[in-house]
Amino acid sequence: MEVAWRAWLAVRRKWARSLTLLLIMCLIFAALISGAVVRRSINELKKTLNRNFHAGFTLRAGRGLIKDSEAQEILKVQGVQKANFQTDELLEVPHYKLVEGNEANVTLDRKEEKQTLVASFISESAEIEEFLNGKYEIVRGRGISEGAENEVLIHEEFATLNQIQVGDEVEVGLYKKKLKLKVVGVFSGKDSQQTFRAEMIENRFLVGIKTLGRLKKDLEYQLVKYLVNDPKRVDEVIGSVKKLELDWKELNLENNFAKKETIYQTIENVEKLLAKILVGVSVMGILVLGFVLLFWFRGRIHEIGTLLAIGKTKANIFWQMLIELIMIATLCFGPAIFLGNLSAGALTEKIMSEANPDQSGNTTDVVLGRKQLDLLDYLGVYMCGGAVILLAVGGASVSVMRLKPKAILTKMK
Repeated sequence: MEVAWRAWLAVRRKWARSLTLLLIMCLIFAALISGAVVRRSINELKKTLNRNFHAGFTLRAGRGLIKDSEAQEILKVQGVQKANFQTDELLEVPHYKLVEGNEANVTLDRKEEKQTLVASFISESAEIEEFLNGKYEIVRGRGISEGAENEVLIHEEFATLNQIQVGDEVEVGLYKKKLKLKVVGVFSGKDSQQTFRAEMIENRFLVGIKTLGRLKKDLEYQLVKYLVNDPKRVDEVIGSVKKLELDWKELNLENNFAKKETIYQTIENVEKLLAKILVGVSVMGILVLGFVLLFWFRGRIHEIGTLLAIGKTKANIFWQMLIELIMIATLCFGPAIFLGNLSAGALTEKIMSEANPDQSGNTTDVVLGRKQLDLLDYLGVYMCGGAVILLAVGGASVSVMRLKPKAILTKMK
C-alpha cells in the first residue's frame, strides 16, 4: 500500500514528466488498438467466408438473359447440388422516398419522373458475392432464405429515410400489380459505381425469387450460382456442363473456387502486413519508451539513493516505478481507445491497398467492415501494451538498478 501511495505522489508531483510518458503510451496503445480492430475485422470476414462459401460455379448472361429452361438443364447435371438464381426488375415505389445520388449534369423533373428502384430477385442472400466478401452486411434482422416468398431486404439508409423497421410491410408495384413485401432484414454497404438513384445500392431491394415466379410465367436470369456436392469434383462437373447443347457464345461460366482462392490470398496478404505493422509498433514503442525511461531513471538517481538510505530495497523501488507507469498507462487507455478506433479506418484502407491493389490503386475482391472490439479484446490490447512497457522499463532500469547501493549513494554527491 505504501509503495502504491509513493507511486501516486510521484505521478502527481512530476506532472510534466508524467504527461510526456502519457502521450507516448497513448500513441502505443492507439496503434495496438487500431491493429486489433483490423485483425478482428479480418477474422469476422474469414468466418463469414467459411460459413457461407460453397464450392461451385457461376453462370452469367452475355448480351441476353439466361432462360429458366437452360438453368434447369444445368441443375440436372450429376454433381450439381442446388442453384441460386438472380435477376433484376424495376419496382414502382410511389409511397417512398429514394436516397439521392450524384446525378451530375442530369436534370430530371421529379414530378414527371416515375418513382422506381431496382429489385434483385434472389434465391438466397447469403450466396450473393457482395455478402460473401464483406461488401454488404446484415445489420438487423435476417437474410433471404431459400423458398422465401414476399420477403425483402432493404438498405439501412432507405430504411432510415422512410422510417421502416424490420417486420414492417412495404407496398410496391410490379407488372401493373400491387405487392406487399415483409421486411425481414436491413443491410449496409456501398457501391461507388452507381450514381443514379434508381440503381444505387441504397435504394436496392433484395427479394425472394419465388415472389417473381408468381407474377412471371417464363423466368429469365442475369446469373445463376450453382453449388456442387463434392468440392473436389468442381472441374469435372464444369466439364459436364460445358458439354450441354447451350448457346455458350452468350453465356459465361466461371469457377467460384478460383474466386475464393483470390479472396483468401488477399486476406493472407493483409494478415502478413498487419503482423509486420504490429511488430514494428511494438519494437518502436520499446525503443522510444525505453530511451525516455533511461533518462527518467537517471534523473531520479537522488530519489533512488534517498529511498535506499532509509532502508528500501531495489526491488521495492523498481516496483514503485513500475506502478507509476501502470497508473499512467491506465489513465491514457481511455483516450487511446478513442484515437485507435478513429484511426482504424485509415489503417484498414492502407493495408487493403497494399495487399490487393488494382490499376487505379483501389482495393478489389475483399471489403473489410470495421468491427467493434469487446471487453476481452481491449484487455488483450492492454496486456500487450503492458508487456511493451515492462520490456522498456526493464531495459531502461538496468543502468541504475545494476549498481550496488553504495555506488548509487556515491552518485548522489
